[in-house]
Amino acid sequence: MASCASDERADIGGTELSTSVARRPPPPEDETIPLLAVTENDQDVLEANLVLSPIALDGCLYVVAVGDPEVRFAGLWPHGTEVSVSAKEVRLSDGRALAFGESFTATGGVVEQAGAVPLADPERSDYGAAIACATEKVAVISIVRS
Repeated sequence: MASCASDERADIGGTELSTSVARRPPPPEDETIPLLAVTENDQDVLEANLVLSPIALDGCLYVVAVGDPEVRFAGLWPHGTEVSVSAKEVRLSDGRALAFGESFTATGGVVEQAGAVPLADPERSDYGAAIACATEKVAVISIVRS
């Protein structure tokens, strides 16, 4: 599992995010998990520092606040990102993979669902299912750093 320096923390909406993460069981291998991704034109919309971890839960892909796995958001991922249930990972367009439960740092921010949906790519085949998974607040992940 990747880790960040222990002094890296971010405050998002009153929730302090730290670098530890609780592992959750992966979804069944045959389960399909939709993913929200931004359009190519909306790549760098927010610039807060985030420390998150991807998890699959109830047929949806979420990111959890590292250090408080009860704080979870639907993620709005960079364009070209895919999810692989069988490999239990999120694959970024540059080829890097984030295992379910692995912590990562990124720039982005947390916005209300209504603000995130217009940024999502409606051309994706899983767009409708991903929108159904969207939580009240959505973590917009602009650039994954680690």
